[in-house]
Amino acid sequence: MKPYRIRFVKGTLDGKEFQIGETPVIIGRSRGSDIRIPDEIEFQDVSRSHVMLVNQGDALLAVNMSSHKTLIDGHEIPPSHKARLVRGARITMGESTEFRVLEPDDGMFELKPDETQNEEEEERKPSGNTQATVCAETSPDETKSTPTFATVNARTGDLTASMTGALEGDCDDAAGNAPFIAEAAEPDALPDDAHIPSNTALPTDQFPTVIVSQEELDKLIEDRRKAKLFKTYKRMVVFAGSFLAVAVSYLCMRPHPETELTWPKRADGRFDDKQIVFNTPLGENAVGILCPYGDRTRVRAPGNGVTVVDTYIGRDRDVPLRLELTCEKSPLYLTKSRNALFDEKRRMLEESGGWNFMATSPVAFLGPDNGIPYREVQYLRSEKTATETMQWFGHLMFAVHGDCALTFTREIPAVEQWRGGAFLARETLLMFGNQIIDGHWEGRNDFRDEPIESMLAEADGLLSLRSPLLWKDAEFLLQSVMIKCGGSGKNCEEALKRLVRLRGDQRTEFNRLKALANKEKAFMNSQKDVSPALEEALRVFSSPDDKRNVLLKKGRWE
Repeated sequence: MKPYRIRFVKGTLDGKEFQIGETPVIIGRSRGSDIRIPDEIEFQDVSRSHVMLVNQGDALLAVNMSSHKTLIDGHEIPPSHKARLVRGARITMGESTEFRVLEPDDGMFELKPDETQNEEEEERKPSGNTQATVCAETSPDETKSTPTFATVNARTGDLTASMTGALEGDCDDAAGNAPFIAEAAEPDALPDDAHIPSNTALPTDQFPTVIVSQEELDKLIEDRRKAKLFKTYKRMVVFAGSFLAVAVSYLCMRPHPETELTWPKRADGRFDDKQIVFNTPLGENAVGILCPYGDRTRVRAPGNGVTVVDTYIGRDRDVPLRLELTCEKSPLYLTKSRNALFDEKRRMLEESGGWNFMATSPVAFLGPDNGIPYREVQYLRSEKTATETMQWFGHLMFAVHGDCALTFTREIPAVEQWRGGAFLARETLLMFGNQIIDGHWEGRNDFRDEPIESMLAEADGLLSLRSPLLWKDAEFLLQSVMIKCGGSGKNCEEALKRLVRLRGDQRTEFNRLKALANKEKAFMNSQKDVSPALEEALRVFSSPDDKRNVLLKKGRWE
């Protein structure tokens, strides 16, 4: 079935062409129309479903579905009527929109001057008797001829019938599809006084059309719906086939590169890791790391309390990861706060050159229960080698325990920052032993200027009262004793024992208040965290350097 083309010559679609294929096409203002006219004020004379065009192969059929004015070559066709369109036919919808029919291989149909048309018609005039195809429709009562345009041969006087549009089904006889052929009138059949000017069209009442029954219109609409549904299914099948082909191709390809670096795994699917314990002045099993470990992992200790681990991360173990722990011991750390020491460390590294610090995190906690408070900052570092300058991106962690300051860095090449940044932020890797967490203490510059024995006795008195509100003062006295002892000696060990016992009492009290808060919440049938137990816990654990205080302010019991 050959397609037809139409071109709009008036209206908002002026100059646009559309192809009419096997599927019937509806033109109108409705959103369901195949060719949609804008639903604006100036186009209200076009119905929502105005004209349906049906490609019948040998002709293009137009069905008027509108009660508004519809013209074909200037002749109005009634609503619910159909007519065949020929090449160059002009269809006007209302007063605002018009289109013409084009042949598949033709360009814009151009009307020729009257003189040229007359000359071409003269060349096409027959020399003798002619035959005209007359489409007739009969009824039981009478025979009615479809209106036609008739012209008179100026030379022979013959009448030649010509139709601008043939009707679907109008030309078929009772036996089949053969059109009815009528002989043209003989010259002597005309009256002697008959005088009809050459090339003059006889008047007709309307453009030759046939009424469309509701069943036929419903069938056309149903055919259009089925054709569009079939086209949709066809597109879905093509899309599904394309998707399946792409999926198969993707599965057959090599694994996609990692967009985010991950912990490497062994052949059995388990994470490839190992716990490494560092030798530090804090004692055995005090500090360690849990890191990716493989055949190429190297552990080295250059000295000065520094331990370096070189390993690899990523699914393919192709990205270097460098871990470095520095543990420095000095009595000066007993008289300075953690924040002051952290600022000094940053300033010292910046002055050494090659370090560029970025975002600094607030105080965080590492380890079970209350954990060890630490500070963390991101950085970029330049490292010069014999052949090149290497850029590293990493995280620096800083913590203090007694008279020891720990600096732990984990870094990857700066070119892998976007893929490995989340890995470094998520995996701290550093671990502390229980003896460090339970006996954690830091230096301070506001300890009491009293004898060690009297401070120990006062701390024992506060602990014997077993009042949680006095624990903060007792902890201050015990840390002051350890600072005066320089972090060693018999008195320091005695103070450390009492501090460990105090940590156990704090853990027990926190669990008791947590259980009480849960009972209050269940009794009140409320999800609110504000309760007497919560208020009591905030009074006991009021230090912002206490992990429990941070969690309670967030409404969390852990």
